[in-house]
Amino acid sequence: SQGILLRLTTGAEVDAFVGSEGPRSEHSVVLSPELFNWVQLQKLLAAKDRVASVLVLPSSAAPQSYSPETSFPNRDAGLPPPTGVTWNPDNAALGMSLEAFPFPIVQLSAEDRAAVIQRAPSSSKSASTYPRGMAEIQDAMQASENSIECLEDKSCLPVGGQSVWMSVKPLQETDTLIMGMTHLDASGFFHEMAWGADAAVAGTVALMGVAKALMRVDGIESLPKNILLAFFTGESWGYLGSKRFIQDVKEFTCVESRPSRCRIPLKSSLVFEKVNLTQIESIIELNQVGAQDAAEHTYHAVEYQSSGVKQITQKFDDRGGYKAGTKSRGIPPSSLMSFERERGGTWNGAGVVVSDHQLLYSNVYYGSRFDTHETVDLDKVCKVANDTAKVLYQLASMSEDASAVPSVDCDEIQTLYRCLTIDPKCDTIARFVSVSGSGNVTHYAGVFQWSRQIQLNSLFVHEYLADLTGKDTGESCSRDSDCDLDTGHQCVAERCVEATAYFHDAYAPSIEYNYDTNKWEVVRTLDHDPIWTESFWGVLSGRVYEKDDPDAETAILVLGIVLFLASHGAVFILRNYFRKQLKIAQDDPNCILS
Repeated sequence: SQGILLRLTTGAEVDAFVGSEGPRSEHSVVLSPELFNWVQLQKLLAAKDRVASVLVLPSSAAPQSYSPETSFPNRDAGLPPPTGVTWNPDNAALGMSLEAFPFPIVQLSAEDRAAVIQRAPSSSKSASTYPRGMAEIQDAMQASENSIECLEDKSCLPVGGQSVWMSVKPLQETDTLIMGMTHLDASGFFHEMAWGADAAVAGTVALMGVAKALMRVDGIESLPKNILLAFFTGESWGYLGSKRFIQDVKEFTCVESRPSRCRIPLKSSLVFEKVNLTQIESIIELNQVGAQDAAEHTYHAVEYQSSGVKQITQKFDDRGGYKAGTKSRGIPPSSLMSFERERGGTWNGAGVVVSDHQLLYSNVYYGSRFDTHETVDLDKVCKVANDTAKVLYQLASMSEDASAVPSVDCDEIQTLYRCLTIDPKCDTIARFVSVSGSGNVTHYAGVFQWSRQIQLNSLFVHEYLADLTGKDTGESCSRDSDCDLDTGHQCVAERCVEATAYFHDAYAPSIEYNYDTNKWEVVRTLDHDPIWTESFWGVLSGRVYEKDDPDAETAILVLGIVLFLASHGAVFILRNYFRKQLKIAQDDPNCILS
């Protein structure tokens, strides 16, 4: 797309542009960050034939509130929502993440800002003068129509990645299970800026802190019940991580097996087959637990009066700083919804969601580029981690005594938080994973690929948990294949370990990969199960430049042609003149040539 650069800084300027009756030229509209919201984008959609692209200037400060997600995120993917219930506070950007736009929208970097502003006039009048600033965006998407069609023609891939889960002791099929869980991924209008500090990272580091505290308990393997901790990815996209886990636990079939793993379909571990949904007695989910403005934490449940839920909530009440949610509102958007959908069938346990909000989200930047590391109170994160570790232990030990559980290492939680938000090259990550990039870490789930290109957050969490649960085999390694894969050994921090931490594929449960046709196919129809995909892209690039007045360019061209013809005419005349003079001189016997 190519358009005339035009910078709009107020709503009135947007109105003037949309309502103008001038030439129908396409413009690359440069929006100030304050105008990048659904209210203004709807206006530009009304003039879409005049918009080639939208370029968003970088923000210097966060607005009072900003969330492009819907009022009930994942509304159509979880439990039927109660009438009139919303979770995401009203704001000017509300809902625009799920809209379709006929023009590209680009978030400019700080480095691009000066070059664009220099060439982008701030009024439509000056945009009509020359030389004009122009923007050209190359952003070809190969996919068209819908997810089913693009999977069929191989022009897209399923959204997803790798979830991570662990057990505090080797899993047996007869184990009664107590489960803690959170989600790894976050959403964002711009996927490269899905920071998700409170939306995802706060819960992730809290549960990592829980894992470390539990693995430091003497005799953890003698607990009467086993504890599973799950970090699901793709939850921002219809809870596809938790749904895929449940689907595989219910009815996975390995067509071509290998010891401890499966070749078709590819699974690096088959330990999940030992999980029995009917044996999951209790679930505690940590979901947005660090908002600075939250006075205390809230626990939410579908049925507060069930004995299992009351057993969990009483233990949190005993620790102080928690209050109950509102029954009529149900539970907030969460992975627990995936399990609650199984109620009456394969799962009938007790489930609680712990969050930093009772009604509307305390995180007013949910799903936006403003959900950054500065928005989270790590003291709140540490408290909920400490309390959750003890409650999980109480449930698994069938005892009210949690003194065996050491306090969560709050310094480590701060370190993990920094690593997963702004410092991916930190020493803690570098011990397990080599990272080439720097700066803020995006938590967009990405796309599922069989090549196992695993997102940093999933890879790091897995290595961290495998290190906590692993027993050293005494062998060194640089990759998993250096270890005894037939016995489930893994390579962690350059040593082979026997660990109880595992990856699990995360993609929509209604699709499977057909190894014969090398295509993704819809194999089952499931209620509330959207299939999210991302298109293959062409070369993504852009440039800004100046374009001169076409009349002036035409005049210069005409002048050039005239000069060219005149010069050729002059050469022709002079050549004939000198040729004639030379001939006269040659014919004159008195002319002496030297």
